[in-house]
Amino acid sequence: MQWNIAGNSFSLLQDPNEPDNEGTMQVVRRLLEVAAGKQPRLISMNESCWLQAKYARQQLANNFGDAQVQFTDTTGFDPLCGADSGSIGESGPALIAVNADGVWDRRNIYFSNDDGSISQEETGRAAACMVVSFASTLGQVVQACSVHLEPQPEELARAQAQALVQEFADSPYPVVLGGDFNTTPEFLQGVYAPEQGGQGEYLDVDHPANRPTDSHNTKIDYIFGDRDHFSPTLSGEVIEPGDCPTFPFFHHPCSDHRMVFGTLTFRDDVPVQPEPGEPPANEDPVPVDTPPFVTAGADISGDEGAAIALRGAADDDHGAPSVSWSYQAASGVDAGGRPARSPTFTRLGPL
Repeated sequence: MQWNIAGNSFSLLQDPNEPDNEGTMQVVRRLLEVAAGKQPRLISMNESCWLQAKYARQQLANNFGDAQVQFTDTTGFDPLCGADSGSIGESGPALIAVNADGVWDRRNIYFSNDDGSISQEETGRAAACMVVSFASTLGQVVQACSVHLEPQPEELARAQAQALVQEFADSPYPVVLGGDFNTTPEFLQGVYAPEQGGQGEYLDVDHPANRPTDSHNTKIDYIFGDRDHFSPTLSGEVIEPGDCPTFPFFHHPCSDHRMVFGTLTFRDDVPVQPEPGEPPANEDPVPVDTPPFVTAGADISGDEGAAIALRGAADDDHGAPSVSWSYQAASGVDAGGRPARSPTFTRLGPL
């Protein structure tokens, strides 16, 4: 399953047509709702805060028995993504493997914004990758990535996609690439396999439907599998993002992208791939009790005498937490301001 969750989005002036997540878990719960019915083995997320990717992994592990995540920070400090010990305000692509036997070769691949090549420096466009074993259930080990490429110019996204394809050209494992490639199908002909109208090595689960995946009604999100290991008999569907209301009553789409769910089928002649070796210990074990999620919301300013809304949120996996609040005027600001009323804390939805 692939979804650009727009997890670090902020809707200026409460635009009802734009997502407004600010690092909250509502959009993740929408993802979990769909995952509960579809039961995907691999989930690719874009524009995800680390706290959101971590929360998704924890809940998927609770629901399915195990889940492991690879996350790539591409933004530096992101004020909309909150803070966590050891990871402050990080956002980027995330890849989650559900109920796998083990994962290996965790790595982050960064792309140059000059010529699209693989970069040795951390950049704003990247892929979160790992080798995942499903040997006990599917009899295979796969190389998988969550991809997010540069939107402008489209030729750059195409070059970055080609660089990623070349990176795994000699992989001994079946390759699955899911992500926001930020370009339409005609710019990815070198990635598509001949059976689907292109000249490349990869099958797209939603080709030739070309259903739009983003708010501009274009197709830019994909799930690819290499044709050497996967059959052209595949299927895909596009799923609406759903509604994510924000405090206190504004309604927004959960993302400006739609989800893509796809089924890839291994070819009958694909041999069982050898396991890479013993997997490392899970770097992010499922805790018995996850800490509450709390955010004060974005910084707010306004004209003297005008009312402003402070939009905080708090949540916990064991129910709505007990909360209290306080405020303090910034230095140099008229101290005569006062709260017009006590705030109402609204639980954002069931976990």
